[in-house]
Amino acid sequence: MREQRTAAQLLFTPKKSPHSLDKLAIPFVECEHAKIIPGDHLIDFADNKSLLFQTFDIYERRFEFRSWFLCDYVFENYDLVIFDCPPRKTASSINAMACSDFVFMPTCANDFDAEGIYRTIEWFIHFAYNLRLPTAIGGVVFNRINAKNKMSGYELNVKAQIGNMIQSAFQFAEGDAAEAYKTYESRHGLPRILNSFIPKRSGSNSINGSQPDALNGSKRFGNLFVNLATEIYGRIYQ
Repeated sequence: MREQRTAAQLLFTPKKSPHSLDKLAIPFVECEHAKIIPGDHLIDFADNKSLLFQTFDIYERRFEFRSWFLCDYVFENYDLVIFDCPPRKTASSINAMACSDFVFMPTCANDFDAEGIYRTIEWFIHFAYNLRLPTAIGGVVFNRINAKNKMSGYELNVKAQIGNMIQSAFQFAEGDAAEAYKTYESRHGLPRILNSFIPKRSGSNSINGSQPDALNGSKRFGNLFVNLATEIYGRIYQ
């Protein structure tokens, strides 16, 4: 943070940044071939500033990440780039989607979140259509499932509900929306709901709680992450 080597730097053009992308990326200790650009509290400031510039048409900010990541340096040195975005339409999230091949959308299995993920999918399809982006929805991922090994009847009903809402949206879209849905379906097919899921932990709101065995002490949970990673890998490289 003292060296300003955080994700906030990515929301400003490379020419104005004091760092190049290879200087921002910090190697993982565990894996010499993996690097991370960490986030910090300044990303909120950068998000607000970028949206302000966009509102008044001072700068086009939705494609800043494209100038960073769609370049020879990244293509020659990395096989996969993952953006971990906040669950809201911030400037950084929009930038990440605008330069990604796939977007994966996590959600909880309840009626409230089902409506939210449907609205997110609807917004994304129009977003990609209006900006002529080739980005596809890689899948909807269920998180914080109550059961440890399988989804409950209620959760399966929510899963079916989301699937039905997606099908209905594509089938009955009208007017300008119909063209957006038609274009997306012709390129990518209908958005999918992944079969893999992550359960919540007791004493924690999610799998990344304070439980020390979340990563190294529980084979069951480790297998669930492996299953999810394998399914996401298949969606990307199918």
